[in-house]
Amino acid sequence: MKQHAVVVGAGLAGLASAISLSLSGWRVTVLERSATLQEVGAGFAMSRNAVAAFRGLGFDDGAVAALGAPTWASGTWTAQGKPLMTVQQTPSTQLIGVHRRRLHQMLHRRADDLGVEIITESPVTALQPGAPGEDPA
Repeated sequence: MKQHAVVVGAGLAGLASAISLSLSGWRVTVLERSATLQEVGAGFAMSRNAVAAFRGLGFDDGAVAALGAPTWASGTWTAQGKPLMTVQQTPSTQLIGVHRRRLHQMLHRRADDLGVEIITESPVTALQPGAPGEDPA
């Protein structure tokens, strides 16, 4: 019998956690307080480590290419535009510019494909921790 994990929240971290648990052989239920799954916010840049983690969730080269546009870490500037730090463009500074909604949709689809159960309109208001050798949380 598979162990069962409950993940609270179907945002980026919750879905990534659910996928990882599912790939490790767990049966997973995600509880989401909203009626629909949607990510709000703009874009961000994924580093090489983040892309490696994305691949670890079972995404291939095509999925990585569909994430967004390649870009580079280039530095930090003051509000007046004066460079505080510049970064040389090397393979280690390559990033992928990603829109949060696209990443969320890809994670949601992957979780569905793995059979992760997602229950919407299910707010979690309290949690009773379990103890080793006793009932689980």
